[in-house]
Order: sequence, then C-alpha cells, then structure tokens
Amino acid sequence: MKQLPIARTEDIVIQQLGKEILVYDLKTHKTYCLNETSSIVFQACGRNASFEELKRKHKFSENIIFLALDEFRRENLLAENHQYNSPFSGMSRREAIRKVGFASAAALPVIAFLVAPTAVMSASACRCVNPGACLSQTSCPSTVNCNPSGVCAP
Repeated sequence: MKQLPIARTEDIVIQQLGKEILVYDLKTHKTYCLNETSSIVFQACGRNASFEELKRKHKFSENIIFLALDEFRRENLLAENHQYNSPFSGMSRREAIRKVGFASAAALPVIAFLVAPTAVMSASACRCVNPGACLSQTSCPSTVNCNPSGVCAP
C-alpha cells in the first residue's frame, strides 16, 4: 500500500482534545473518541499521507496502522474509496491484537464510541420543583422520580 485511505469528511464533526480526537457522525449520531495512536493515523488519512511516511515518522508497525484502518472502516470513518488489503481480514479484534503482540499494547489504536441522544430522547415531560427535598429523605431512592404535577415523589 502506497497511500493511506482517505478519511471521511462529510457529515462528521471533528474536535481535537489534546492528543485525542472526538469525531461525531451526524448520520448515525455516534461519537467516537480516538486515542493518540488512532488520532495520528486518522489525521494522516485526512492529509493523504503515504503509508511509509506514517511508519517512518511515528515508528508505527504495519500491523498497528492496519489495525487502526480496520477500525475506521468498521465505524465508517473512511471515504467510500477505501480499498486496501488488510492482514487482519476475517480475524476478530482479539485475534488481530494477538497478532500485533501484547508488547505493543500501549500503542494499540483504540476507538471508543457512544450513541448521542436525539433531541426527543433528551426531552423530559417531568420537571421537579425541588429535587433536593426528595434526596434528603432517607426513604427516597437515589434517583428522583416526579409525578405529572412536577412534585418529587419517592
């Protein structure tokens, strides 16, 4: 592989957080947190860097780069024309990590994600006037429940 696949730029929002990157997918409403290794590979894909340049500059093994690329492909973070042959094709992530080796575990690319709530999910029909009053009672559960009138109820 000479050139890295192109990172997707449409319908996503990218925010740099120190050495990590947050990527929000506007289509799926998923938020991805890319660790330092994944961030470096993702940024290299964004500027159309060469595979060899990434290996040389950051001293990444081919397996580390392919592991990151496979994660990007799985999460649809690469542009449509992301054709490459991965040495991990048909392997589970666990098998791929075994192949990479546990010695380089600290540098493994990690992409954590969560699903962001939609506006409808975040809206609540219940409004507590004084949620602290319910929490101060010993018989109330740790979460505050409200009845339709907006008064806290145990």
